[in-house]
This record gives sequence, structure tokens and C-alpha cells, in this order.
Amino acid sequence: MMWRHIFGLRRQEADLDEEIRSHLRMAASDRIERGEDPEVARLAALREFGNIGLVKEATHAVWLWTALEQILQDFRAAFRILTKSPGFSAAAITLVAMGIGWNTTIYSIIHGILTKPAAGVEARDLVAFGLSTNGRPDEPEHSYPDYVDFVAQSKTVHPILAFGFDRLTVKDGALCLQWRRRHP
Repeated sequence: MMWRHIFGLRRQEADLDEEIRSHLRMAASDRIERGEDPEVARLAALREFGNIGLVKEATHAVWLWTALEQILQDFRAAFRILTKSPGFSAAAITLVAMGIGWNTTIYSIIHGILTKPAAGVEARDLVAFGLSTNGRPDEPEHSYPDYVDFVAQSKTVHPILAFGFDRLTVKDGALCLQWRRRHP
């Protein structure tokens, strides 16, 4: 309620009430001018306008300060719930923190392994090459004898490293690389 006083929301609500009353008076006076009884015209104007509380609620929903006040009320309610059972709250907060920590750790490991070059290796010095037949690239998988031939015949690229894996999965909380072994 302090927010309503500080930010002038009481005046906004009073203005809204006056706007609704003014609208209802104008609608009723239009009906009276058409020959309706004043009480019947007032009730018809109210019926035509609809639920006043719903209109006020919809108007409040678009006011910025009302949204902030609702967020503040949500935080107060959450704090009250958390303080009612501190053991459960501590366990829940610990589990959320551990989940965030594990997620960050796994992401950092994957980022370090898969996206960064090895320590002491400059990214500009890395190259990727493969085989082609009649100008069309072959399958990206090569056999171990292909790798040995590359190493033996290379005069410009040294050292040469070959690797391959099908997919990276997390299983039972452990990082698993599923390697494919192909026999030459």
C-alpha cells in the first residue's frame, strides 16, 4: 500500500473511478434523451458497460507500478513460504544451486574440449583436410591406413592428429564419447 501513496496510484485509481462514473452518466443520459425511464436507463447503462471490477482490473494490469507491486507481493509471499519451513527451503535452494553449478561445469568442459584449440596451439595454424575422388569429396571418415599415409607423405603440415566420434552424450551424470571403430 505504501507504493500506492508514493507513486500517486491512489489518484490514478480515483481518476479511473471518475472516468467510469462519467461514462455511465453519459450512457444513461443518452438513453434518457431517447425516452427511457431514468432508473431503467441507469441499469441498462451498467449492464451495457459490463463488470466494473473486471474493467478496473484490466486497466490496472497495464499500469507499470501495479505490475511492480504485484511482483513485490509475489516476493513477499515467497519469502513467507520459505521461512515457514527452513529445512525444506534450504534443501530446495541447495539443489537448485547444485543444478546450476553442474550445468555450468558441464558446459565449460564441453566448451573447452570442443570449441577451443589445445593449449599452445594457435587457431590460425589449424587446418582440416580430406580425400576427394574425381573432384568430389569422399566420406569424411577415413581409415587408419589413410591417416598413416597422410603422416608419412605430409611435408608442410606437422604434427597431424586424427579423431572421430559419433556423438557426445551425458549418461548417468557422466560425459560419454561414443567412438566408432572402423576396420580397414
